[in-house]
Amino acid sequence: MKRGYLLLLAFLLSLPARSQDSSATEPVVTTCDDMTFVYCDLLMDYYSRYSDDSLRATMAEWEESCGMPEQLMSFKILYAIEKGEFTEQMYDSNIVQYLVIYNENAEYARDYLSTTPAEYYAYLKAIAKSLQKLELAPLEKTIANYYATRDEGVLEDMDTTLSDTKLYAGYKSYEGEKYRIFGRFHMAAFAGAWIPDGKIGAVGSHPLIGLQLGSAWNKLSFDVSLSFRFINMPKEIQVYHLGYLQNTKYHTGLNAGIDAGYRFAETGKSKMYVLGGIGYDALSVIQATNEEASDGKFLSSVNLNGGLGYRFYLKKREYIGLMGKYNLLFYKNTSGTNLEGNAVTISLVYGFH
Repeated sequence: MKRGYLLLLAFLLSLPARSQDSSATEPVVTTCDDMTFVYCDLLMDYYSRYSDDSLRATMAEWEESCGMPEQLMSFKILYAIEKGEFTEQMYDSNIVQYLVIYNENAEYARDYLSTTPAEYYAYLKAIAKSLQKLELAPLEKTIANYYATRDEGVLEDMDTTLSDTKLYAGYKSYEGEKYRIFGRFHMAAFAGAWIPDGKIGAVGSHPLIGLQLGSAWNKLSFDVSLSFRFINMPKEIQVYHLGYLQNTKYHTGLNAGIDAGYRFAETGKSKMYVLGGIGYDALSVIQATNEEASDGKFLSSVNLNGGLGYRFYLKKREYIGLMGKYNLLFYKNTSGTNLEGNAVTISLVYGFH
């Protein structure tokens, strides 16, 4: 084994170094950071030569001297999976922090990480890719996939069958802390129908399209939403405009508001939400003569809404679903057709968070 090489290197590094412009000498302290480069080199060398005894002895020596740096932890995990010796007793609840550090180190090793050989993380990735071809247990497969891809989505998509593992619990804790304040970005597009209820039914039902942007926490979400309605009315209504009553079938609609959702039930990939929101609702009933003119007619109302939502998750964070709401409206069309009443909206949704 190259143990003699290590001892010689440590001895040489401990010799005094002389400054070029001073006769004073200072000892050079050999730290674990200094030795990481050498140990990484040895692990790659012994692994490539199938020197298992030397490899195990080097890992033990490194751990005894310097504890468990990320470079050693990553190698030990992959090596144990390959040898069929993997167990979660190898790490504690901080395993996710090791994986995050691995990702960061692998990203910057060639340019900024002077304590690690430039090719070390490419070597670990190659080992992980070779493990992906083997028949592995679910937890081992998850770990190998992460080391091979450095994709956090691998951890996000962990199946609930792993819920009793340290890795699953650790990632859920990490995820909860990471998104504790601002939540996870949420975006959804929806399309459906706006169906009036009451005298406002005079304007007819209309298709709608919209977008939601916001944040999602464990069970709670808040979004800013914007939706548009189109197609003219089926029959004319009257509106008072520019000093006299006018007949019109023109129609576009707008809703802008804040939506909230709370997950109250889930089973498998299906989740149910109670929904609520408040916003601004508008009807354009007379079109302006041109873009610069202000001779169009708008009616507006506060919108208070509530309902239910259903999501079926295609992946851990990607879903399709249904959204149904009852919207309380307060339109006043002074001197024109009575537009009192409310509306039901039913939409298909595609979103992710």
